[in-house]
Amino acid sequence: MNVPEKTSEEEEQPAGEIESEPPEADPLEVADGQDSDGMVMPTTGENKTDQEIVIAAPPSVGRQLVQLIAIPAVICAIAVGGIWMLGQLMPPPDSIDTLLLRLRSSSGAGKIGMGLKDPRYQERCRAASSLAQMLPSIDDAQQRNEIGSQIIAILKEAVQPNEIELEVYLLMAIGQLGPEGGLTAITERLSSKNPMVRLHVARAISSWPDVDAARITVPTLVSMLKDEDTFVASEAARVLGVLATSKDVNIIQSLRESLGSATTARRELYWNASVALARLGDKEGSVYVAGHLLNRDALAKEPAASSGPMASKMMSAADQELVIISTLAAVREVADKTVLDRIKQLADNDPSVNVRKAAKQIITGRNSEAE
Repeated sequence: MNVPEKTSEEEEQPAGEIESEPPEADPLEVADGQDSDGMVMPTTGENKTDQEIVIAAPPSVGRQLVQLIAIPAVICAIAVGGIWMLGQLMPPPDSIDTLLLRLRSSSGAGKIGMGLKDPRYQERCRAASSLAQMLPSIDDAQQRNEIGSQIIAILKEAVQPNEIELEVYLLMAIGQLGPEGGLTAITERLSSKNPMVRLHVARAISSWPDVDAARITVPTLVSMLKDEDTFVASEAARVLGVLATSKDVNIIQSLRESLGSATTARRELYWNASVALARLGDKEGSVYVAGHLLNRDALAKEPAASSGPMASKMMSAADQELVIISTLAAVREVADKTVLDRIKQLADNDPSVNVRKAAKQIITGRNSEAE
């Protein structure tokens, strides 16, 4: 077995002594060029005494102003310029004369069937819709009458029987404008076989600017109470409640008769006729409004719909809220104590914030009028 020879240094080490280890580094002492976390620190020379920490000078006031004001201003200017350029590229809105001219044009094949429509018919409908949005901004009585007269002519001469959407738009436009001969043009459309058209006959009458002048259509509305379509009949009842007065004994009697003829499938007629009667000061109508249409317990027993799949389900809280708020809007001027007491109860106790708010607004308005 070969034993390695000792070196001269090993031979000189005294026996019994252990070779000493190098001294441990001070944990607080760090290597040159490093911080205590091992991060490299900048140095200017070989020795630690030469290390320096250079602190950058703060930006000048001018530079700060550029950062805070000039740069955001440039960004805003670019954004505004971009919006302006987009506006220049977009075509200007059509004028009333342009829309009327488009309404006089042909619809081509019109409604083709299977849900398909000729693009020319769609363009006419869009023109009628755009025109309806512009009408409220027209204040000049002569201009309103002139535009209304042109629309009446278009309705009579340029609308085919199957162009229902266009017919409805024009009826509502005439109702808003209130031109001479407009009420006659509206009521003539009551002969339409389409219930949507007949429904908008009543709505166009209700939007007529002069309520007293619109009262000439009351006999027409009374006849509509017997319309086979529930929604047409119920809308006629609603409009009668707006146009009639407590002195119109015959109208009140007609509304009472409609209550007796209203079946479960025609409950909307019963509801609107009751509200109309309450507005006209009839006690029977007021009692039903307070005890049923403004009563969650009663509405909770009502089906969600008068017909169809929802007829087997009861009214949800949201459905009840919708009926109550709609009724409140219609009876805000009713003076019957039964209705007023019920409105106060809703303002204090109804679980819906919206209902309480609507009821409180009615009470506040009445108190202001009393003062």
